[in-house]
Amino acid sequence: MRWRRSRRHDDWGIPLFSGFDAGCRDAAAWEVQDSCDGHPQNKGEYHYHSLSRCITTQNYQTVIGYALDGFAITGPKVTENNIMTSDDLDECHGMTGPILLDGMTVTKYHYVMTQDFPYSVSCFKGKAIQPPGQTQGPTGMQSQMNQLPPPRR
Repeated sequence: MRWRRSRRHDDWGIPLFSGFDAGCRDAAAWEVQDSCDGHPQNKGEYHYHSLSRCITTQNYQTVIGYALDGFAITGPKVTENNIMTSDDLDECHGMTGPILLDGMTVTKYHYVMTQDFPYSVSCFKGKAIQPPGQTQGPTGMQSQMNQLPPPRR
């Protein structure tokens, strides 16, 4: 998954890895993170495992990224005192509800980042892109570098 920065494929954001680390533990709890809740992996690629405090728009209707299957990812904030948790979401960490896409409110399936583990996408509702020669990580998810983003759904 990638955080959305722009529509240009060469600037489509910071990767979001699985909530699990290589030891199948809660990565945000076990690994050293910087002030934006991210860090580099062993080959130097900066990434997140959880919802970054540096993403200032964490509204449940605002798209903050796209998963590798093309579905939008939003934040968990409904109101100042109402924050969605994993318990509010389906088995893939998503829901069908209103989101803002291209300036319009539409009701669609989307994933929701939460502040509790596993933080993001647990499984894909759509077919995830997989470039030739790319291998899966220990938890079945890995960053996808140097490819076009998935089609938006």
